[in-house]
Amino acid sequence: MGAVKEYSTAPQYDFSVRSQTADKSLIELAGQARTTLLFPFELAQQVVLPGLQGQYTLEDALHLLLANSPLTIHRDNKGYLTIVPRQTEPPVNELSEESPKVTIDEGPVYERISVLGNRASARGAYDSAVPLDIIATDNPFFAGSQTMLDALTQVIPSFNVSAQTTNDAAMLVRPANLRGLASDHTLTLVNGKRRHRSAVITFLGGGLSDGAQGPDISVLPVSAIEQAEVLRDGAAAQYGSDAIAGVMNFKLKSTPGQGSIALTGGQYSAGDGEQVSVQVSQGLAIGQNGALQLSAEYQQQKPTDRSVQREDAQALLDAGNQAIAIPAQQWGSAAMDRDVKLAANLAMPVSRQHEIYAFALGTSRDMEGEFYFRNPQRRQGVFVTGTNQPDELLIADLDGLDEGIECPGILLTGGNVLASVEYQQIADEQSAVGRNCFAFNEWFPGGFTPRFGGRVKDGTFYAGSRGEFADAWHYDVSVGAGYSGIRYYINNTVNPSLGPDSPTAFRPGGAAQIERNASIGLLKSLSTGFYEPFTLALGMEWRSERYRQIAGEQASYEVGRFAQNRQGVNAGFSVGANGFPGYRPETSGEWQRETRAVYVDLTMPFSDTWLTTAAFRAEDFSDFGTHVDGKLSLRWQATETLAYRSSVSTGFKAPTVGQSNIINISTKFGLNGLEDQITLPPTNSVAVKLGARELTPEESVNFSVGLMASLSPAAQLT
Repeated sequence: MGAVKEYSTAPQYDFSVRSQTADKSLIELAGQARTTLLFPFELAQQVVLPGLQGQYTLEDALHLLLANSPLTIHRDNKGYLTIVPRQTEPPVNELSEESPKVTIDEGPVYERISVLGNRASARGAYDSAVPLDIIATDNPFFAGSQTMLDALTQVIPSFNVSAQTTNDAAMLVRPANLRGLASDHTLTLVNGKRRHRSAVITFLGGGLSDGAQGPDISVLPVSAIEQAEVLRDGAAAQYGSDAIAGVMNFKLKSTPGQGSIALTGGQYSAGDGEQVSVQVSQGLAIGQNGALQLSAEYQQQKPTDRSVQREDAQALLDAGNQAIAIPAQQWGSAAMDRDVKLAANLAMPVSRQHEIYAFALGTSRDMEGEFYFRNPQRRQGVFVTGTNQPDELLIADLDGLDEGIECPGILLTGGNVLASVEYQQIADEQSAVGRNCFAFNEWFPGGFTPRFGGRVKDGTFYAGSRGEFADAWHYDVSVGAGYSGIRYYINNTVNPSLGPDSPTAFRPGGAAQIERNASIGLLKSLSTGFYEPFTLALGMEWRSERYRQIAGEQASYEVGRFAQNRQGVNAGFSVGANGFPGYRPETSGEWQRETRAVYVDLTMPFSDTWLTTAAFRAEDFSDFGTHVDGKLSLRWQATETLAYRSSVSTGFKAPTVGQSNIINISTKFGLNGLEDQITLPPTNSVAVKLGARELTPEESVNFSVGLMASLSPAAQLT
């Protein structure tokens, strides 16, 4: 159960709460105090509380509001306030005929609130004008979850994560999808602050996330999270670019004097995937009024393997090639050699009306998985030419074509090439032909499967101040920065064009995403004479994004002397580390853009049955110009148990700096022989001459209509 801590210097707030059921009154009270307040939801729905008007501390307001009700305030020995049921069986002499009879279950359901979806007033998921999920980490589905992705897939509708087993960098970050859109169409927040993107552009993202560059929420420590809030509705008009599918906000814990530790271990029934993890979180009191939450996690997990032998590999085994591995290629999850996550969350009041805050997150992770099997009698550019029918074995003539000793030609007509007389000639290092002629079958008689991995480093830091001015304006000013970096490696492979000089392990480079943010937000309740005061939120934001592509070591991209081993299209050895060629110096670089935005958000409760919200946002990109979006949402409480809601909004997603500027070069044989084939950004002068046009933001119009039914105090349908 959550708690609110009060001190002698507790701030006062202007409260305006109408007479209504306790669940609505407490949500409204918490929203006006800009705090999270938990209460027994089932009991609160059965109790009607009087109205409250005036300026009070939160504790005084709760005392007045809950007087003569079945709810009361409890203060523990550390000074934390919680709302709990009163004693259910008071002394007989205190009972009267008018005393209400309320039945309380042993396990009351507690309501959680959020400001996600309307920046202004805090509301429960059922009372929100847009589809909103609020999930506490004490939810039973979170038990045993090792990553935030694993936890959310159990409880969030239309939230999906597909395991990427052989899709290069995508398996290191695990892109997630909300409402059937790509991973970079969902905006991610931590404590209400924008989270940076991952450095990985998932060129192989399983179809849905191909080419996406979204945030990696698998690096968030589960032990540091108090609750997750997911808005399943277009919200670019409120939060800016990327919020086409929705918004996810992760609220960090702040529980001074409380802590937890969890040790888990296990494996799959198949006997693989062994994992062990440690999760620790501890809240500390700082000074008289401050709170610091520290969390740490460590995890290791071995790979899983659900492989069956490939048909082509089995055919080689049947033909007598006993060097084929069993299985030739593993199908399963990647190995996580080390995953360390750290988090800190600080809040420090400096006066009755103001506090400073900061939070930081950091992750370091090593992962490794396998690519596809390279068949020793089929893989073009490594083992065979691919230009003739049947294929011809690729053989490097070390003293040069048409010079010195001539290498034999070996056609692959079936069977085991290792048993052919011609192959045994070139494999015999004691003969002149063997010393001059080289085939990669000599190194990998059973073929090979590259092993690809990387080290992911991720960090976030935010600091700011929030509070209330004398004229009842609430403010929140913050600055922050985020970093995501990855360095790749690939082993058990070759750069075929280097022939026998090729290494078998490479460092093909990496990428980094760096973001800086600053924001000013203001909030004020406006008395209008309607059912409740309107709430106005407005603010300004600035963001800088920088994407960096880092060149790999020379051997990972070098064009070796055997690339043009013989005449003809596609006749030579392929160039670059097979499976993941390194980034070349000409493709590396750094690109940057800045964004400025202003927004207005208004919540208008016209009556006890009608709620309306409206939002407007103008955002200016240094590379895309200005874009304006808006949103309108309505909620109508038709009956005591049935409500309808709808929204209409426009949205957009600007291409990321990485997507706009990344350059990818691969060396292949074309119609004219060996040539560089380049993927260029459309702003490149060469691309412009070929007819390319500048990228523009993706635009969307979102309509949603839904209903909510309160089936019982503990069950709701949306």
